[in-house]
Amino acid sequence: MAVTYRNKDLDQPLSAHEVEYFSNLAAQTPTKQSNKYFNLFAITNQSLIKKIFYNTKVPLSTTGNRMKQYANSQVISPLLLAWVSCYLEVGQTSQEYIDLMNDEDIIIDTHQAVGISAGVVSYEANQKGFVTGYCRCFQGDKIKNDLRDEGYEIGSGERILLLLGIGKQKFGDPRRHQFYDMSYQPHDRIDPDIYYIK
Repeated sequence: MAVTYRNKDLDQPLSAHEVEYFSNLAAQTPTKQSNKYFNLFAITNQSLIKKIFYNTKVPLSTTGNRMKQYANSQVISPLLLAWVSCYLEVGQTSQEYIDLMNDEDIIIDTHQAVGISAGVVSYEANQKGFVTGYCRCFQGDKIKNDLRDEGYEIGSGERILLLLGIGKQKFGDPRRHQFYDMSYQPHDRIDPDIYYIK
């Protein structure tokens, strides 16, 4: 789970039940005061996913070059989940919360809610034998246009916050590109320190 998979097997789609399971799981994780901080898009439409793919930004290849023509293959998946921020409205949150919180608090609470949701889904997907890939390097306005073309209007103040691809692995190497004979540059993982207080 700690390594983003950049290839998934499109010949092994998720069942409708699996798509609904992961989507509901993402929507039912804890949020501060049970407020609604995001909407979720569960995308299995491969032509839309390919459009989103072309609006991702590109990491370095193992040769240190940016491969612009290839975009970022971690989003190419049988299921792509997109977390999109939403306006806080009375009825979806309490008036007290809206009155007491400032913009920075709301941003922190929104990102916390998305992080918990995405982490739970990724963990569960990995437990069920799927691989996952987070993507935060993308051109959000262009992806909003892609969604608008599909009939989904996202407000000007609402933002796409995170993408998560889910599927079965295509190659054993998680960094190997989905379509091209290349691999992305690895990053050295730095784990946090753990302090046990007894």
